[in-house]
Amino acid sequence: MFQVVVQSAIRQLKSKFKLPPPPSSDKSKEDPEEKDQTVFILMVFLVASVFLLIVFGNILK
Repeated sequence: MFQVVVQSAIRQLKSKFKLPPPPSSDKSKEDPEEKDQTVFILMVFLVASVFLLIVFGNILK
């Protein structure tokens, strides 16, 4: 009896919180995909940190 009540409650919650439909394949062909900028940001951070190490490393010597 308890299991039936719980399953009914879960079904009602699922029906309230439905996900939107996935985007159609036609739209994805029209719009170019956005490039992920994470790699670019990491490379800029790496170059800037190496540059700062060189600059401030020579000041202390």
